[in-house]
Amino acid sequence: MTNKELRTGKMHVLLGVHAAGKTSVGRILAQNGFSFFPEIAADIIERRMPWQLPPSFDEAVIAKEFIRDQLFRHQSQPFFVETWHLGNLAYARVRNPEIASTYAELAKSRIEEFLPRIYFLRVSPEVVLARTAYFVSKEDRERATEFFARVQLELLNVLEPFRRHTVEIDATCGISMIVGALLRCERPHCKGTVPTLDA
Repeated sequence: MTNKELRTGKMHVLLGVHAAGKTSVGRILAQNGFSFFPEIAADIIERRMPWQLPPSFDEAVIAKEFIRDQLFRHQSQPFFVETWHLGNLAYARVRNPEIASTYAELAKSRIEEFLPRIYFLRVSPEVVLARTAYFVSKEDRERATEFFARVQLELLNVLEPFRRHTVEIDATCGISMIVGALLRCERPHCKGTVPTLDA
């Protein structure tokens, strides 16, 4: 885990490529007293490989994310959201760059509004393949490796202006270790509102 100079906003963003552990970590945090909002793209079902999703998919994700931001403005306690604008922008940059170029400034305005604390769960594309059975054929596995390597690079690019406010966690370790590291980092900032992780 690196960098503990963090912002003080209520929003916490869990970032990482597919299978980094964001949803599993978020569910455990929810069981331990936090509000958790899963990745909004999961609500928009597309039966395609992630590199094949059309511009309409990214447009729908972005639109729903902006609508959901209205809810986040009324949250009174610290909460976690998966992927959010930061992750959506990285995926759009790889998949549909023309959409990403128009999205970037709007996303930046929301990041500046919410001042999120960012947790970047880093894994290699090889770990992604090991954690999912979705990519079966040799061609799909090769495409997935290339795609998620590019997405992770774009995540780093998107995060560059916010690196001082980002905690990077090696997500190749177990989920409970990731959550433990995250809660240890949260405790000094939440002044007693951070629950103890159940054994």
